[in-house]
Amino acid sequence: MKLSDDQIAAAIKQLAATCRDRRYVTYAQLDAVLPVGQVSSEQIEDAMSLLAELGINVVEAVLRAQPIQGKIDYAELSREHIARYPKIRARLAE
Repeated sequence: MKLSDDQIAAAIKQLAATCRDRRYVTYAQLDAVLPVGQVSSEQIEDAMSLLAELGINVVEAVLRAQPIQGKIDYAELSREHIARYPKIRARLAE
């Protein structure tokens, strides 16, 4: 069953209200309120545009800082993380 535009708008408004302070939402959170198969790709694009207009970014995932215990195995870091975080690049250069 496809969601109507009104149902999508209500879901996005509710999601935006819960994410307004942190200014981002993950794709997983977006998928939870707009399940695949119940919305069209155009509706998803419209929802993402609406979130952008509200100042809320859609991000792949959120990395949480955790205290470092012991030595870091930099070989385990993905290239994406290394490229994204200058402090990691600096540590690798040491």
